[in-house]
Amino acid sequence: DTLYAAAALLGGTALAYAIQPVLGPMRWTAAAVLIALALHMLLRVRKTPDPPDGKRPALNSLGTPLRAYLGFLGMTLLNPWAIIYFAALALIHRHDGELTTMLAFTAGVFIASLTWQLFLALGGNVLGRVIASPRGRLVTTTLSSLIIVVLATVMVAAPPK
Repeated sequence: DTLYAAAALLGGTALAYAIQPVLGPMRWTAAAVLIALALHMLLRVRKTPDPPDGKRPALNSLGTPLRAYLGFLGMTLLNPWAIIYFAALALIHRHDGELTTMLAFTAGVFIASLTWQLFLALGGNVLGRVIASPRGRLVTTTLSSLIIVVLATVMVAAPPK
């Protein structure tokens, strides 16, 4: 996440000036894409069938802490939504290339991502069993979809800088 946030901010500064004339329609388009993503997530989780025997899916262990870290890093780097999300934030909330603002944003993303990764690593076994259940998937997907819709709404409602 930190790598994507830094790349989005660095590239976003240059791109922000180039797209200024079409920023309004792009904000609405970005919001529509985020809302479509949230709806897709909700529809997909509702269509996921429960295991036929009623058992929860087995959780694979990532073994050592290094393997767990590399596994989470790989999954994060392969997630295309992270770069799209951070690029959208960088374009919407222009910072005019201020180094302190860019560093603060990137540091905030790093701390949030690190906190999330530690939470997953420390509570993964117990939390994983709850989240892997059909109800757990439904609840977490519904909450994340709601958060995405709220962020999209705020993005459109916020006045451009």
